[in-house]
Amino acid sequence: YEFHPFALYRMEIYENKTWKPISKLGPGEYKARLYISAFGRDVKDAMIRLRAYKDGNLIGDEIIAQNVNIDHLNEEPLEVDIKVPNATRYELVLIQKGPVGALTEAPKLDGKIINPTRVLNDGQKGELELKAKFRKDYGDVSLYLRATVIYLVRTQGTSNEDENAVFEPHMDIIHYEKIADNLKTTNKEITFKGNAEFPNIINPYIEELKKKYGDKLTIRGVRVEPVFIADKEYVIYTQG
Repeated sequence: YEFHPFALYRMEIYENKTWKPISKLGPGEYKARLYISAFGRDVKDAMIRLRAYKDGNLIGDEIIAQNVNIDHLNEEPLEVDIKVPNATRYELVLIQKGPVGALTEAPKLDGKIINPTRVLNDGQKGELELKAKFRKDYGDVSLYLRATVIYLVRTQGTSNEDENAVFEPHMDIIHYEKIADNLKTTNKEITFKGNAEFPNIINPYIEELKKKYGDKLTIRGVRVEPVFIADKEYVIYTQG
């Protein structure tokens, strides 16, 4: 079983001044409405392509929508102008940037092995070495350091030790620091060695949390992790 975070669950076309539901695509040019479910995550600045195949060969690959944003709490249909060629198989593909790959070796800073979940601290810099593996080859990958603060906020009880205390968990992604652009995989791998620097951003954020929540706050952890970002493709509809 493979989880698909986005899916097309309804299509309509505009005919005779009204929207009519359709169960499958057919050759022609028309205005369409795409109803896309985001399953608990937002679509941000995405692209949708229509790919057409004939006898296994790609015969069409058209961008039908750009700058697509969908709020998963308030999903609205997407209106597109679509030109469907005569083909035996169709795919609608949603493309947006997201994390790819995973580290295969312990990262190093200035030649010394470091914690992969805390590669740099506030204001720290040095020469970072990483090796990562990917499911496929990518031609344009960016490397970021992603900072996350994990904490609990007490919502009930007089103290953290109170047996009736209730805590609300939080995991705030507070910053992405770009380290490198235009990286390319070779044999589904990237070996990176270059300078990295992280701004003074974590401690000020924690201080603001302390001001907001006082003794109701418990910091559980801080992560500063390398993240490779590239265009990720999600097939949201197939036919044929």
